[in-house]
Amino acid sequence: MLSVYSDVQGEKGFVAVFSANYFPNAQIVLEWAREDGGSNVYRWKDKEMEGWLCPALLHYFSEAPATLYIRRSRCPHSRQFRSGGSLLLR
Repeated sequence: MLSVYSDVQGEKGFVAVFSANYFPNAQIVLEWAREDGGSNVYRWKDKEMEGWLCPALLHYFSEAPATLYIRRSRCPHSRQFRSGGSLLLR
């Protein structure tokens, strides 16, 4: 399953495509590190960073994936993307 999240805020808008499975052109790979504060912490090995992902992650996955693959890009100026919207592709 690929998920697409878009947030349109003028020039600062973005689209994030993410999946628990590898897909071409993924720019970021996050590895699950641990549970914390009712949700999950992921490690971005390339940048030596960790980040807590809120429980909304489970709106997209039945359980926290071991790996998340992410591609982000500027949001195209299109009506198909609305602020805070998401689209699930199966």
